[in-house]
Amino acid sequence: MRVERWLAVMGSVLMRRRMLVAAACVVVVACVLGFGVWALFMRPPSPGTPELSPEVEALREEAGTYGLQRPVHAQGWTLVLTEVDSEAARVSFVREGASAIEVSVEVGSSQTVADCTITVLESYPGRSGGRPGDVSGSALIAVRCPAPEGGSGSPAPSGEGVGAPTG
Repeated sequence: MRVERWLAVMGSVLMRRRMLVAAACVVVVACVLGFGVWALFMRPPSPGTPELSPEVEALREEAGTYGLQRPVHAQGWTLVLTEVDSEAARVSFVREGASAIEVSVEVGSSQTVADCTITVLESYPGRSGGRPGDVSGSALIAVRCPAPEGGSGSPAPSGEGVGAPTG
């Protein structure tokens, strides 16, 4: 009789442990799902992609992705992204054969350089690559220049992948 009672007690203890393990698994799954929902929908934007004013956001269709140290030539101007971090992008800008002007533009703001307006919408900081001299990094930049005399004044190149690949 003692053995039967001992088995009954042990069976009850094992059943409780199984229930506790199952409850712990449910709690872990709920936490993982909750974190996933937060990360996708409620987390603030990552550095380099702040909330933009409607005026800056309207330039998104004209903006292009500029790779670090990759010159982009457009009608009458050249832009090189020389440095990028989560708060700003530094560019070297040349218009129609003039001297290069280097400026730093904060993400979400604009700078006027040589009668052109350079706006940085997003930045993606660089990191060293696998080979010496390899770096990656890019910025989403819109460039607006007035129409040249007698010309139609087409906008800056736009869309993903402007210039060389961003690596």
